[in-house]
Amino acid sequence: WNFAVGNKICQIDHVNVTINTHLNFRENVTTDFFTCAGRDNCADDINQNSGNQHEYTAQAYDANNQELSAGYAWQESDDKNLIEISPLNASQTLVTANPFDGESIARVTAGDLDFTDDFRQGTSTTAVNITNALCQNPWPSLESYPYTDSAGNCNLGGSCTDSASNCNLSGSCLDFTFFTYYCRDYGDEAITADDLPAIDYTIKGVAAGYCVGGAKNGQSCPDTTDINVNSCGSGSYCYNVLKDFLFTFPEKFCEGTNNACKFDTDCSLGIKCLAANNVHWCGGANKICTTDDDCLGDDQCEKNIDSIGVRVYNNNEHLSPPAWYEKYAHNPGSYSRKEIDSYEAIVSGRTNYVGFATDKGSGIYTDMFLISHSDNYQAVTLNIYDQLIKNLKFNAGYVDNVRACTNGKYCTKDSDCPQGETCNAEKDKLARDVIRFGHLNEMKYQLEKYRGSCTGHPELACQKDSDCPNDEQGTPFVCLVKNNTYPLLSAGTYLQGSSVSVWDSWHDTFAKLLGASPLLDPINEVFCDDSTAYNDECWDKDQKKFQCDAGSHFYHYEAISGGQKYKLSTNMEYAQSGWQPGNITIDSVDKSEFCSN
Repeated sequence: WNFAVGNKICQIDHVNVTINTHLNFRENVTTDFFTCAGRDNCADDINQNSGNQHEYTAQAYDANNQELSAGYAWQESDDKNLIEISPLNASQTLVTANPFDGESIARVTAGDLDFTDDFRQGTSTTAVNITNALCQNPWPSLESYPYTDSAGNCNLGGSCTDSASNCNLSGSCLDFTFFTYYCRDYGDEAITADDLPAIDYTIKGVAAGYCVGGAKNGQSCPDTTDINVNSCGSGSYCYNVLKDFLFTFPEKFCEGTNNACKFDTDCSLGIKCLAANNVHWCGGANKICTTDDDCLGDDQCEKNIDSIGVRVYNNNEHLSPPAWYEKYAHNPGSYSRKEIDSYEAIVSGRTNYVGFATDKGSGIYTDMFLISHSDNYQAVTLNIYDQLIKNLKFNAGYVDNVRACTNGKYCTKDSDCPQGETCNAEKDKLARDVIRFGHLNEMKYQLEKYRGSCTGHPELACQKDSDCPNDEQGTPFVCLVKNNTYPLLSAGTYLQGSSVSVWDSWHDTFAKLLGASPLLDPINEVFCDDSTAYNDECWDKDQKKFQCDAGSHFYHYEAISGGQKYKLSTNMEYAQSGWQPGNITIDSVDKSEFCSN
């Protein structure tokens, strides 16, 4: 590194970055956006030099948040040359965007002031995740770009402004730390009149739901102002909406803005509320129209009355998106798996389901994010919907993703780093842990259904009749017992009663018994000696021994007590404990009993 020199010596604990543009000033940030590049007149330029510059300032702190003098070294992780950083060895630098879309990372390391003395200040690295999304007419407008969730932003229901029916939990309006955006550019580059329409929104806070399973099945929940408490009791969970967003296409906007209005008084002083000129569109094309003659063939000119909805559901059960969908969706159909911002997701029909987590310092909470659009939609609605999903990011401002080893090398996981070093990629690790937790609970759900399920409720697992709810007449449903034990794995695996997700027996034996697709750890790697004694699954057939060295990640199933119990375990990356509610700890793989290292 080439470090600038200062004069105060103390141990560095962390480093923060402040970003200054012509439009705003943001402190302690980890994300930045460029919507304009290659010009010297971009609206957010810090100065009028060629290009599009944002001013970055790094500041080192000790453990007590006292400012320290330090040397600074900047670097970019950018294979596509999306950004330029200059200078590289000062606390304050300019970041310039090149005219290409994509994502890059600007890292800064604060370190020793003087390498000639015996005192070592230590080092700390942080990063800003940069997105180049070049667009002349973005939504929302640059002043509030991108659209970011926040606590207390509910304008219907959760803020207790309309009626008690929509505000039954002391106005809980939670921050789910996501952001998204879309580009309105379309048609003639010289004008905005033919661009995609801007959307407006209403937001409701926490709503009441109902219990699923157990003795309280069908009863209202939550019956407490603490939404993180399972008020449905043992064997049951609350199915309820934590936040509800409805995006629509308004007919009027404040002149020159993306702000919807009804009257001039809804706009800033001197700004008029004008009718939007992009309300009517050809139903099958991204084309503004006034009559059917403006559209091709049989396509019709229609007013856009579509909507895009986002709902965040309680997932205190920590289910994966497929398991949550199969248990809670009405008449679940087929679906396909995908990833959205590194989190596991599925898509079924017009709806995407994302299993994500928030961690704002008080524990890790998993929830289910649903985004869908109305039926009989216009092509322009689908265009906007697809962009909102493509640009969706979680954990904004709370979980860093530096993606650097201790020595500064790019990484996404610890095994990418030299021995003894760890990878600072907390967002990646959190997303993988959420997938792991969801997979473990999906497997638990399948393991319980392997034992039995309720008549009339095949989605509810059971082992005895009392595990099932009553029907509408109060008659208990019957438990259809299928197996008296959990899978014994008495054959078809290296080690009787056990299987791991890096072995063939995981899908050839274990998954087939469950009648489910085999779920794999997001990394699903095992490391062992190069010795010829071990095969590529790290099993020593002579010693009947499994080896799993540092950096190994897999799922382990073990039948115990003659199949009356079982154990599922995995090694988490972000956190083995602290999962809420209940401060849950995930069982880690017991290397002393199961594998050597």
